[in-house]
Amino acid sequence: MENFDNKIRNKLLNQKESTPPTEGQVQAFFEKMDANGAVPKPKGRSISFGFIQKVAASLVVLLVALTAVYFSGNVKVNNGIASTQTIQLPDASTVELNAHSEIKYNQYTWYFNRTINLKGEAFFKVKKGSAFTVESRLGTTTVLGTSFNIFSRKNKYEVKCYTGKVKVHLLPPGKNKIIVPGQAVSFIENHKLEQTKFDVEHRNWQSGSFYFDNQPLEEVLETIERQFGVEVESFEHIKKLRYTGYFSNKDLQTALKLICDPLELSYTIERKKVLIRDRKK
Repeated sequence: MENFDNKIRNKLLNQKESTPPTEGQVQAFFEKMDANGAVPKPKGRSISFGFIQKVAASLVVLLVALTAVYFSGNVKVNNGIASTQTIQLPDASTVELNAHSEIKYNQYTWYFNRTINLKGEAFFKVKKGSAFTVESRLGTTTVLGTSFNIFSRKNKYEVKCYTGKVKVHLLPPGKNKIIVPGQAVSFIENHKLEQTKFDVEHRNWQSGSFYFDNQPLEEVLETIERQFGVEVESFEHIKKLRYTGYFSNKDLQTALKLICDPLELSYTIERKKVLIRDRKK
C-alpha cells in the first residue's frame, strides 16, 4: 500500500505542467481516493482475534469431551473377603481374582494399551497380541501371551510363570528379570531379589488350596483372614515363626489344625476372631 501511494505521489508532483500541484493538493487527492474506495486493498484474508478465540474454545471443548470419554471407560473390580471371581477382559484374556484383591483398567483404550493395575493377587491367562502389562506398587510385569500369577500385597511382590515367558520389572531396585514356566521371582521391599522353582501343576489358590514353603507365619495367618473372613490375633514371636505346609479354604478348623499342630500352637475361635497362642506344656 505504501509503495502504491509513493508512485502516485511522485507522478503528481513531477508531472510537466506550468503549475504543479502542491503537497496539500496531493494529500487531498489521496484522502478523496480513500473515501471512494479507489485505493486497492491487499489481497488475502485476515484472521481476526475473535476467530482465534472460537477455534481455541472448540479445542478446549473437544479435549474435555475426550477426557470425559476416557475416564468413563475406567473399570474397577473389587473382590471381597472369602471369595474369588473370574473377569473376562475386552480381548477375551481372563483374570482370576483372589480374595481381597482389586484390578483397574480402561475398556475404551484396551486394544491400544493392554495395561492393568493390580492390588492383591490374581492369575492371568493372556491372549496373544500386543504387550500385556500388569502394574503394581512394587513392580511391573509384561507379557505377550502366557499365563502367570502375581502376588502384590504390602511390601511383597511375587510372580510365577506357568506358560510362555514373563518379564518382571522391579521398581525400587530397577531390575529386570525374565522367567519361564516353573520359575518364580519374589521381592520383599528393602530385601534382595529371590528366584525359585515351583510345580506348575499346583495352581494353588485357584483350586482352594494354599501351599507354603518356609514362609513367615504372619503371611499364612493373613491368608487365613482373607479366605475365611476372620480376624486372627497372635503374639509377635508367633508371627515370626516359619511354616511349611498347606491348607484348604473349605473348613476353618481343619486349616487351623494343619497350621498349628506342626508348630505346637493352640487356637481358639470366638465368633469372627481367632486367637493363636503357644501350646501349654
